[in-house]
Amino acid sequence: LLTAEQKRIRQIARKHGLPIVEVEEYKKAFDHFDEDGSGEIEYEEFVDLLNTLINVPKHLELPSSRVRQFWTETVSDKG
Repeated sequence: LLTAEQKRIRQIARKHGLPIVEVEEYKKAFDHFDEDGSGEIEYEEFVDLLNTLINVPKHLELPSSRVRQFWTETVSDKG
């Protein structure tokens, strides 16, 4: 039997025409950055995600204005 989460992943995969394994990997990555388990990526979690995706070295950081721009774009695409 499938768990509720496995069923949800399969629904998402079917809806978007994606392989189930690929959606499972996206979910795993999402869960890694959703540190508080809220089911949403909050701003501080987004900063960590962005730094990882862009491969920013640990001793450097992106300008806060640039991070805020990415955040604003992401939030406006949510709806």
